[in-house]
Amino acid sequence: MAASGVPASPSTMSAYHAPASLDAALELLALKPDALVVAGGTEAVRRLRGGMQDTRPIIALSGLEELRGIEGTSAGRIRIGALVTCTDIASSPLIAERAPILAQAARSVGGPQIRNCATVGGNIAVRCPRSDLLPPLLALDAIVTLESRGKARQLSLAAYVAETALSPELLTFIECDAAPRGTCFLRMSPRKSLGPAIVNVAVLLLPAANGMRWERVRIALGGVAGAAMRPQRAEAILSVAPCAGEELVTATAAAAAAAQEESTPQSDVWASEWYRRHITGVLVRRAIAAACT
Repeated sequence: MAASGVPASPSTMSAYHAPASLDAALELLALKPDALVVAGGTEAVRRLRGGMQDTRPIIALSGLEELRGIEGTSAGRIRIGALVTCTDIASSPLIAERAPILAQAARSVGGPQIRNCATVGGNIAVRCPRSDLLPPLLALDAIVTLESRGKARQLSLAAYVAETALSPELLTFIECDAAPRGTCFLRMSPRKSLGPAIVNVAVLLLPAANGMRWERVRIALGGVAGAAMRPQRAEAILSVAPCAGEELVTATAAAAAAAQEESTPQSDVWASEWYRRHITGVLVRRAIAAACT
């Protein structure tokens, strides 16, 4: 699945295709590797409102029902079809029970109309560094399935969002860990804005069996670099801390500072580089504290 986009009018469109099956979509993409793949179309609307047009062939995926399911796997993970919408995620009993952080993030995406259209696959494929779904999926150690005609491969989400040389493949499925507890998602957004957050943070903390140390520590950041990312030094600092007490408080502050240092934000009309870096530390500290409760 590639970044969404649609032509401004039929006169600007060289060809429009609405395949009825995944196989048909893959055949089309093999014949038209430069095609613009459309899922929910929310990114397309944004581009049109900005005056952008695109005359590439269009492959619309809305008819592919096989990419709409949410299910548990035999390994205890969660498998999500690329055409599952943010509304589907926010209202899914399975997600609410096994990955509440993902449901929380999905509810933060735009308004109801946007959530009804925006798909998880399109949200990932657009690679917006401020996407609300990317940090929780990174914290849940997500992998994506990429398919082309006769081929399929899996790639970690972290590697996918960092890729610069993109192949003509469809992103078809996302698989992530279950984490019923020990998670937190926080975002700082422009006042009265339905757009992406200025900064967003996801944290997953899983205590070891003895309850003294952490078995799993994941921190994911959005809006602080060219792609959503996991600050490795911040995670390493927290991973050796105890699960409670003054040492945890000290390690939390150190991890927040490391997350700030690992961030490489840029200034724009919504926030300065300094503010993004500052808010990163604030949100990381708050998210760690919330995930520990």
